[in-house]
Amino acid sequence: MFCKSQSSNGSHQPKSDEVESWSGGLDRLLDSRYGTALFRAFLQREHAEENLDFILKVDKYKNMDNLARRQRMAWDLYRDYIAVGAKHELNLDSMSRKVTTLAMITPHLSTFDTARGRIMNLLSNDAYIRFLEWEIYRELATQCKTPVLTPTHHSSLQLHLPARSSTKNTILGHEDEHIEHVQHELDLQEHEQPRQRRQNRPTTSKHIDIPMRELT
Repeated sequence: MFCKSQSSNGSHQPKSDEVESWSGGLDRLLDSRYGTALFRAFLQREHAEENLDFILKVDKYKNMDNLARRQRMAWDLYRDYIAVGAKHELNLDSMSRKVTTLAMITPHLSTFDTARGRIMNLLSNDAYIRFLEWEIYRELATQCKTPVLTPTHHSSLQLHLPARSSTKNTILGHEDEHIEHVQHELDLQEHEQPRQRRQNRPTTSKHIDIPMRELT
């Protein structure tokens, strides 16, 4: 059984109350390291992970104490996500882009607030809604609401997160190889389900490993 009613600092599996909170809004989903990792895997499938990456990086930026490092990161964020023709150019309206560009004259803690708000709004009204209908999430949420009597009488979806890194690496660092692994596991599951239904087999356990780095 992997969904539990109480949280535990020593466990890397989501508890039932944590999973249930994910349907309360995108902010609630992103409050969970586990939920954030799963949502990014979903966005990766839609080739839209840069939106979440930007939000996570802005949050990191706003929590940086070193002024010099924060200034450098501000320009990295602008060049990578805001500037026209940027490598990961975001789908911003002209006003949000202009406001952010003007704020770059003297970067400060609220420089990216307008752009972040725009992207959060887009995700909340689009990708997040589809995420709640995603088979993987729906099965996970259902399992957390279903009483389990014995290990042989349940279907479990397990995503194991490694212990927090002492070097404080983030999910954004070297993420591609991890997401590719997640994508492969999810694809195998989705192809396996129709075959199992045709053979009228009972539901078996499903296991997904999501290597997860520190979200700080």
